[in-house]
Amino acid sequence: MTRYLLLSLFIPLLIAGIVQAQQEFCPVDFETIFDQIVEDCTSLGRNQVCYGNWRIDAETTPNSDNFIQSGDIIPVNQLISLRTYPLSSELDDWGIALFRVQANIADTLPGQNVTIVAFGDTEIQPDLDAEGESLGTMRAFYLTTGIGIPTCKDIPEGGILLQTPRGGDVSLVINGFDLTVGSTVLLTAADTDELTVATIEGNVEVTVNGVVQSIPVGQKLHIIREDNGLESSTATAPEALESVEIAQIPISLLPDHIPIPATDGWVSTGVQVVAGQRITISVTGIAASCNHDDCPEPYDQWVSPSGLIETECSDCLMTGVPEMAVVGRIDETSPFLVGYGGEFVVDTSGTLFLAANDAAYAYDDNAGTFYALVTVADQ
Repeated sequence: MTRYLLLSLFIPLLIAGIVQAQQEFCPVDFETIFDQIVEDCTSLGRNQVCYGNWRIDAETTPNSDNFIQSGDIIPVNQLISLRTYPLSSELDDWGIALFRVQANIADTLPGQNVTIVAFGDTEIQPDLDAEGESLGTMRAFYLTTGIGIPTCKDIPEGGILLQTPRGGDVSLVINGFDLTVGSTVLLTAADTDELTVATIEGNVEVTVNGVVQSIPVGQKLHIIREDNGLESSTATAPEALESVEIAQIPISLLPDHIPIPATDGWVSTGVQVVAGQRITISVTGIAASCNHDDCPEPYDQWVSPSGLIETECSDCLMTGVPEMAVVGRIDETSPFLVGYGGEFVVDTSGTLFLAANDAAYAYDDNAGTFYALVTVADQ
């Protein structure tokens, strides 16, 4: 099978499926913020929550441990409610809390946790019927997230990013709705009577009025509960995510992410694939092809994984596609366009490599990092 046939089999879930647009990105050093959170939360264990980044308000149980500054870690069952704050107008605050919880994963799987990142304008309240007066195991909770105008176009106002361990599904009840998650999802909700579930990678199912509905990668589904309760809930048909909804979500805080520095050229993902396998790639983050004060247009801007959409690079790793777009290849085979990602069937065996598309001699003056999630399924 030729490379051209490989590309013809590409299912454009996240490339054509996502509505893309060139954005003006926030001049915020998110890499430093995320690196500091990882350092501060190094000792985070199972069924614990870490105060990742200012600003967070938390209500805790009497005599609980301190949870007032970055790096503070307490058991989740000492947490009654939590609110993280949106990116401030001064661009120096962005509330982030990091959870590691067992949920309903068997104790026979040591070290296998669900990772939850609450960020931006987000509030989490306990489900009193399921968990009692604290957030307990985070198996069930109520969520609200901001719906205002974000400080920056590429920063979601708020949300929860949730990743389950590989090879197992986790059952959750969020805002009263039943979810089965075996993947990475983004959750938002303007009110506790509704929920929007977006599949970043893997598989997600929601149950509405007894009907199970799957949400494909790169799409979202909105559920709303009418006045009559869960029995009168309705769900929209899945629709494509917009690029702005995932451009800067904190994927680098999840355990199963792959950094793609824009300064490095081809980066081995360490993911081994076999000819005939189906693979899903999801990419977020921003990068720039010029890191100087006097960069000419259009190279004086930060770009999404779609790259500089008004350019085509004649001497880049892959010609005929935008400069700085994320591209991939299997070992030394011909490159293919990845962008925000998608699902496709590989026609050769080997290691998956990813890169920001640039000329081999031009990486020194690039800046930024993309982040990828890769899922490989058997035939």
